[in-house]
Amino acid sequence: MTDSPFPNFYVRIDPTWPYRYLWDHPLGEQVNFTYVAFGEGFQDASQPTYADTDVIGRGELYKHFMGTSNKELSFTANFRVQNTGNSALRDEVLYPARWLDKCKHPVYDNSSELSYAPPPLLLRIGSMFHVRCILTSASIRWTEPFEPGSLLPHGADVDLTFTVVRRLNLDLGYRSESVTTGTWR
Repeated sequence: MTDSPFPNFYVRIDPTWPYRYLWDHPLGEQVNFTYVAFGEGFQDASQPTYADTDVIGRGELYKHFMGTSNKELSFTANFRVQNTGNSALRDEVLYPARWLDKCKHPVYDNSSELSYAPPPLLLRIGSMFHVRCILTSASIRWTEPFEPGSLLPHGADVDLTFTVVRRLNLDLGYRSESVTTGTWR
């Protein structure tokens, strides 16, 4: 799946994640999106929070800024089979959908019998976003037709919600250089 016609639209495991050696999936550490249908668009949201303060002698409450929630990016990934055969159904529909679903679950180390938090991801959507995030929601809807016998689907719609996380920079706004160069922060 490295020959994507959209080289700047992908989700990959953050290379700095210390438990990458535990990640085991046939697609490896990255899923490229080979088809884009943003007919519904995608959502980009971060909500500010305010606290009410009662001031004696003032008719209404005074609101002061408390903070802003993390930015959330939501969209639906549509996977459709492009070739024929069961291997195409697995490689183009089943594996990418399950890869994304797997990113929301903890990883387990059999040798130490410990589980670790789900992997941090790098999400890139063209030159609009290149962010470090975690996958907080993924639901798969398998679409017909289904292959007789194997019941492998010919399509999958995966509703995704990513929550942006940062290490040092708490800025939630849009920097001009990140929009033009696509650098992540």
